[in-house]
Amino acid sequence: MRQKMDKIYIIEDDQTIRNEIVQALKKWNFQADWVRDFQTIDYEIKQQSPDLIVMDITLPF
Repeated sequence: MRQKMDKIYIIEDDQTIRNEIVQALKKWNFQADWVRDFQTIDYEIKQQSPDLIVMDITLPF
């Protein structure tokens, strides 16, 4: 039996791109959330406990 994966966490510093991704995921009935503070990203991920993380691999950090 396949597990339902519906909680997706977005790590993207470009607000326009992030908003487009979140909007698209919500249209497909996924729960989409994004990083609020890059300094505490590890804490945020632990709190959100997402099923999947979508991350920009060219972050300037």
